[in-house]
Amino acid sequence: MNLASTQSYCTVEIQDKKTQGKADDYGKKHPARIFLCVIFYGVIEDFEDVGEFFQECQMYLQDPFHCDRDVKYMNPHMLCSQEEEPITTASITPESITCLVGNVTSQIDLFAVLRNEDNIEEAETPMAIETPLFRHQKQGLKFMSQRELGWAFDSPGSDIWARETRGNGRLLYVNNITGETQLAPPPDFRGGLLADEMGLGKTLTMIALIALNQKEPEIKSKNVPAISRRSIKTTLIIAPLVLLEMWHSQLQKHLRPGAMSWYTYHGPVKPSIHVLSEYDIVLTTYETIAAQLKKFHKSNSVEETIYSVTWHRVILDEAHIIRNRGSSKAKSVCALYASNRWAITGTPIQNKLTDLASIIEFLRVFPFSDPETFNIEISQPWQESDQQGLLRLKKLVNSVALCRPRATINLPSRTDEIHRLTFTAAEQDLYNSARTFTASMLDNAMSEEFTQKGLYLNALTWLNKLRLICNHGVVAGKQESFDDMNTDGDVPNTWDNITAQKAFNSMIDAGAAMCVACTANLADSTSDGSPEGDVECLDNGIQQPIHAHLSQCLFVLCCSCASKASALSGKSPCAHHPKCPTFGVSLVESSHPQILNPGITMSPGSTPTKLKALLQNLKEFKTEKSAIFSYWTFTLDLIENVLNRASIRFTRIDGQLSPDKRADAIRRFQTTDDTRIILVSITCGGAGLDLTAASRAYLMEPQWNPQMEEQALCRVYRLGQKRNVTTIRYRMLNSFEENVVKIQDRKKDLANLTFSNARLSETDVGAGRLQYLRAALR
Repeated sequence: MNLASTQSYCTVEIQDKKTQGKADDYGKKHPARIFLCVIFYGVIEDFEDVGEFFQECQMYLQDPFHCDRDVKYMNPHMLCSQEEEPITTASITPESITCLVGNVTSQIDLFAVLRNEDNIEEAETPMAIETPLFRHQKQGLKFMSQRELGWAFDSPGSDIWARETRGNGRLLYVNNITGETQLAPPPDFRGGLLADEMGLGKTLTMIALIALNQKEPEIKSKNVPAISRRSIKTTLIIAPLVLLEMWHSQLQKHLRPGAMSWYTYHGPVKPSIHVLSEYDIVLTTYETIAAQLKKFHKSNSVEETIYSVTWHRVILDEAHIIRNRGSSKAKSVCALYASNRWAITGTPIQNKLTDLASIIEFLRVFPFSDPETFNIEISQPWQESDQQGLLRLKKLVNSVALCRPRATINLPSRTDEIHRLTFTAAEQDLYNSARTFTASMLDNAMSEEFTQKGLYLNALTWLNKLRLICNHGVVAGKQESFDDMNTDGDVPNTWDNITAQKAFNSMIDAGAAMCVACTANLADSTSDGSPEGDVECLDNGIQQPIHAHLSQCLFVLCCSCASKASALSGKSPCAHHPKCPTFGVSLVESSHPQILNPGITMSPGSTPTKLKALLQNLKEFKTEKSAIFSYWTFTLDLIENVLNRASIRFTRIDGQLSPDKRADAIRRFQTTDDTRIILVSITCGGAGLDLTAASRAYLMEPQWNPQMEEQALCRVYRLGQKRNVTTIRYRMLNSFEENVVKIQDRKKDLANLTFSNARLSETDVGAGRLQYLRAALR
């Protein structure tokens, strides 16, 4: 055999010496595991010999999961006609990856399999609650109040731990998930995970729990160290900044006047812990808690801080924000001391089981709060398709979590529509020209094997331009002609904050901003409302939130990974010597000022097709209130122009509004009859908003992250909705938009699915990804 070359991808998992080779309760050992993916390149004359060789070894070749070269492909172990023309690897890669992502989709929807809908007793509504509770909320209150009593040792099989007396009279504690036994009682655990689907009123349920159990627990938590640590009556609620006002309004709405007191711990002036301890509830943000931990570590003061007391209860809202256990937000909330710990999220598992592991670590569910134990006892059996993996996971979730679907309550009906629209002749000409140009740019970028970063960046820019044309029509083409575009492969000579941010915007919009260390797609972070980040002072003295670091060679490092790497080699994500210039970049709302001039006005003849369709829908259903979502703020600007010309009143919320103005805009939409339309930036309107005054929701374009779409729609279709709801998604026929969702489904790639701990190569973040995007233009 005379093979020209091979290419391999490998991941290795090696157990700790203490656990390697140790048999579990089902007799199965946990050896070191190695997964190797090899691609063979060779001459056609060796085709049959290669097949016979592997067949003799009882190995059979499969279609490649990932191939960064567009070459002819033949497989001796796949049936094909002798006269059939060989296909290329580029034509099979997208299909293979789609199949892989099918598995990820099942993980994302894992809680649909694990949902516990057992009949639970109902608790009485606490006297301090003014709002009547629904049945499912009373059941949730009962479950949570029982969880705050600690382990249910004397209810066999109902909890993770049980207490048994063996024949010799010895008292043992049995782990109902692993079967292991121990003499000492497990560390105390009080709290859990409220993971009901979005729209079920989790906030009110949690407020009811606070009102029900205002006293300190009689038994001091064993999680508290032996040193003197004062216990306080206060519940600490940690939420994204955009949700602080929502919590304030919900407390005002649902609590009887004077029943409880609360304080917002945010901003430049922060009272002492002595003052905070006088309140029943303290509201704060993840950023504030992370900053306080840094301050606590640096301070030598003996003065009490939020880390030197034991809170009665700590609650994490949008708890999936801490899914990366190495992030500063995850570390800071895990460092807090509390008698009871709760996490609230409708999406506890977004991509993989480690998302849930981070929440379990915060909750301190022994022994699974230890990441290594979670991996060995839960993750590995699940990944190996071991039936015990699902059983163990289900037992764990049923013991500590409450996760019910929207079908639990009788919401009005919801109709989801996709309106596929046709370009005008002028729009079609512009789109076709841009599509041809973009395909050429992608082909050039791939043929250069990613050695010319400028080609890659230009290709992403033009890919985004196709999406913009779908929204903005000919308006998108007024700014620049194709001939004026830079088509060479050079990265700008000047690499500074501005050029780095522009490059990062293009990568985010194309779904191509993937951390080279942890493979996280940073486009997903825009739906959290509070992505992991730091603060950096720019040359002009303005402070900017930093969510990643981008090098001139276009390698991205998220802030979480950057914090780990800074002590070793700085925050530069590249592996070049000397290192390429690197700047901090931010997940800001996308308006694309470098492509579109916000000063452009539209004549009636140049109104984009989507906006015409939107206006027609709004006029047809003018008696109903509507919420309109878009990723691009410039799209919202154009919609404003159309609405003003039609004399239609509206309000708007985006990332530029202060919390007070944002709350006022929502109040006007919810309570006044003359404001029947609200425009919402999807990056800041996906979490915590109550837009139930609307009965129609419009999504102007598909998102790379489908959870952003569902979170937006659940602002309208949620508990409190009294009318039937219709959602409309706009798509342009025969355009790149029709493939955006398919491309989004591939965003995790093999590297993120199977090699989740491996550092991405240039192929993974560059040319390989361009192949997927290029396939969508066929």
